[in-house]
Amino acid sequence: MTLTISDGPGDAIVPTGLLGKPLEEVRAALTAAGLRVSRTIAVDSEQEPGIVLKITPEPGSTVEAGTGVVLEIASGNISVPSLVGLNEIEARTILTQAGFLVKIVEAYDANQVIGSVLAQAPNAGEVKLIGSSVTITINKTQD
Repeated sequence: MTLTISDGPGDAIVPTGLLGKPLEEVRAALTAAGLRVSRTIAVDSEQEPGIVLKITPEPGSTVEAGTGVVLEIASGNISVPSLVGLNEIEARTILTQAGFLVKIVEAYDANQVIGSVLAQAPNAGEVKLIGSSVTITINKTQD
């Protein structure tokens, strides 16, 4: 019998060359590197809205795989993503990574999957300020 002991998820390097790039591109690069966006902070800037201005931990740093990375992005208006039909975790993740605040409302619809997004406000495609709130209605079991 062989016993293998893991020392954890391993290391990941925060990619370099991402400053000044659009949020979606940076998020994809971080995911490919084994990292995740834990928080997005909108700051005033002359840059185009959604451009990444700062990454913490610093690019080039070695961190534990799965570590959350904080992004500072240029504030401004961006399009609200489409969330209806997604599960709550997916919707929260997409909104947080896009720089929106998440508000949850619960409702029940027997024709929809429990935990899925039934509605959102503002609607997908509306242009809103980074850092503003998006309310999602989640299908919960009937009490």
